[in-house]
Amino acid sequence: MGLLNQHIFNVKVKQDLILPEFFVHSTNSKLGEMIELAHGAAGLRHITKAKLEKIELPVPSIQMQRHIVVRIKECMDRVNEIASLRGEAQEERAYLIESLTEAELKSVDGVEVRMSDVAAISSALVDPTEAQYQSLPYVGGANIESKTGRLLDLKTAAEENLKSGKFTFDSSMVLYNKIRPYLMKTARPEFSGLCSADMYPLSPKLGRITRDFLYYVLMSRRFTDYAISGSNRAGMPKVNRDHLFAYSFTLPSLDVQERISAQLDEAVRTVLDIESEMVTAQAETAVLREAILRKAFAGEL
Repeated sequence: MGLLNQHIFNVKVKQDLILPEFFVHSTNSKLGEMIELAHGAAGLRHITKAKLEKIELPVPSIQMQRHIVVRIKECMDRVNEIASLRGEAQEERAYLIESLTEAELKSVDGVEVRMSDVAAISSALVDPTEAQYQSLPYVGGANIESKTGRLLDLKTAAEENLKSGKFTFDSSMVLYNKIRPYLMKTARPEFSGLCSADMYPLSPKLGRITRDFLYYVLMSRRFTDYAISGSNRAGMPKVNRDHLFAYSFTLPSLDVQERISAQLDEAVRTVLDIESEMVTAQAETAVLREAILRKAFAGEL
């Protein structure tokens, strides 16, 4: 025996009239009607017991109920299998991008350099409450999507109500989030703004490394493993500057850097386009589940 939240109804099914499984499916098929009868603020809408009891459910013979339940299960199993495969494909997306990056960087010829040879941090911390910074977009760790570099849900310094010191950055820099390096949060903003003090706004040294190639070096598994190895804080792993700038890697010519970066950009766009199609497909899966219930109780399955 357990306790129920006051907003949950404990319904006892009359099993001589209706199968519990049939009752669940039948009730789910009426969710649209329940939503229309619900009241309250957005996010807290609920339906009263009196209104719930007025909703009519179909009650065919027990034999027919069993048949409908079996047909619904068969259809739902197929939909769930499709959804599972799509979910696995989405998980593989990040690993595919990572593998493509690793393969391209591993095969290059060039000179061995340290990060300090090709990049620097030239930005200073500023007070975000000053008027000149209030309208600038702010990039924090939460705004960078792990392993893709996409920027999400950006707001201005004023909207974020920033108080503590932040770095300035511009479109020539690469932003590397030094907290929890295993998350692989690196970005190439196409604008100027403020970023968290827990980020390194890295400026590529002209004539040595392109911004795009620097970005992919920081997004590589080899660099991430290196960064993790130097993060000795158990609760909040962090990459310090000395460790970052001591990283060594093979640097090809500028022409090769541009070619590799362009190839990776195209490959990543293709992978992300596929992901976008999967997101649409997931929404369609939810609609398909609703359609199965609708058809089941319309006698069309």
